[in-house]
Amino acid sequence: MTIATDFGYVQARIQARLPELMSETQWQRLAAVRTLSAYLEEARATALRPRIMGFSAVSGAHEIERGLRTQWRHAVAEVAGWAPAAWRPAVAWTVWIPDLPLLREGLAASLPSWAAADERWSAWLDDDGKLDLPALRRSGAQPLLAGGLDRLARCWLERWAALWPRTSGPWRKALEGSTAVVKGVWMRREQAVTALAGDADRGERLRRLLRRRLKQPATLFVYLALVALELERLLGALSQRAVFGEREETG
Repeated sequence: MTIATDFGYVQARIQARLPELMSETQWQRLAAVRTLSAYLEEARATALRPRIMGFSAVSGAHEIERGLRTQWRHAVAEVAGWAPAAWRPAVAWTVWIPDLPLLREGLAASLPSWAAADERWSAWLDDDGKLDLPALRRSGAQPLLAGGLDRLARCWLERWAALWPRTSGPWRKALEGSTAVVKGVWMRREQAVTALAGDADRGERLRRLLRRRLKQPATLFVYLALVALELERLLGALSQRAVFGEREETG
């Protein structure tokens, strides 16, 4: 089989999912909504409806983050299921992306109390709520920990590239050419980039890449970057309104 044949199914699944992602027009309409309850109500009439089903007007910022982290894990598992077998390890490795800032925090000091309630992180904490490094290593995180606190993102990227199957010619070149945009979305929390400015441009660049990278490995990761961007934007929007609501009640 050729790569194009192997990735025909991937392309079909992604094309079916793209209409389920938010348009920029929908994001702009929601931006004017001030309170969490109103935002959730308005969002139920958009492509965000499946993403907000577990949230309510009394959801706190930590609950929202835990819920969206879980959605990322489900998205990675789904895309790994679409991928040809040789590419599944590289796709599965992306599940660590939202964990990098929290891992940095845990290695440097202490973790926030909400980490114990996260279904993934609870298995890596000791009785005092601190990182259980042996448990973390057993979970597959050893490549992340090999370079120390200041190299988490670099170690993640090096391991990700190492997991790519051998691919020659234009397919490899296209994958390498797509990584700058993809990494710019995936790594922005690790790099402490909190501003949401430029999200519309990032989303459009990713969609253009998808149109150019038909039936090839890059498609997997460009699509996952689109999902990550949507979850990150939603996290910012909901968390901001959850905190604003808390201040209103205590003000």
